[in-house]
Amino acid sequence: MNAENLSKVGSRLVKRCGTRDPFSIARQLGIEVLFCEDFLAEHPMVCVDGSFFTVEGRVADEEGIRKQIYEMLRPHFTSGTARRATTLLETLRLEAYTPELPIQEDRIHVANGTLFLSGAFCTEKEFCRNRLPVNYDPTAPQPVTWLRFCLTCWNRRTF
Repeated sequence: MNAENLSKVGSRLVKRCGTRDPFSIARQLGIEVLFCEDFLAEHPMVCVDGSFFTVEGRVADEEGIRKQIYEMLRPHFTSGTARRATTLLETLRLEAYTPELPIQEDRIHVANGTLFLSGAFCTEKEFCRNRLPVNYDPTAPQPVTWLRFCLTCWNRRTF
């Protein structure tokens, strides 16, 4: 839900509930869930074991998400805004819940896509727990020094 839509919803709720807390009315009307659905449509993510993941990998700074929500709410409330942002973050955690991300042993997730062990490369990204922060470059030269080091560590038959 963008700020403009949130503003329209907030204005309607204030008119509707008068002096009562518009957030409690919104909660009764299921606006929390609608807010989270819109937020996830704009910022796709899943929640596994209580942690958020985007297609870029695990979200290290969940406070950043809470801050985004807070900034969306701030124009509409004069008190309790941080508490409301925290409540919406918890609702977002439930809306984005997925039991587990699949373990895919046939690919390596890199910053610019997915490299399959077959040698194929795809720029499309999917949710994963282990995206490496390096770009795959199919035209890069062989890492001669690294391969030489590996040969000194392991027998040629195992490498």
